[in-house]
Amino acid sequence: MPRITVKFSNTFAQEPIADVPIQSGTTVEDFLSTQGGVPENATVRVNRQPANLDAELGEGDVVSLVPTQIKGA
Repeated sequence: MPRITVKFSNTFAQEPIADVPIQSGTTVEDFLSTQGGVPENATVRVNRQPANLDAELGEGDVVSLVPTQIKGA
C-alpha cells in the first residue's frame, strides 16, 4: 500500500503539529492507537470536524485531539 502523510495536533501533549507518514487506508482509530490512544477527556477531530473513528484518513488530513468542552465552563 502506498504511504500518505497526515498532520497530527495533540493539544494534551502541547507539541507542535507534526507530519506523520502512514499507510493509505489507515483509519482514525488505527492512527490514534499508534500515537498513544485517546485521552479520556478528549474530542477527536479530523480537519476541524468531529471524527468518525472508522473513517479512513486521506493525504493532508489534520487529526486533532482537543479537550472535551465542559458544559457551563
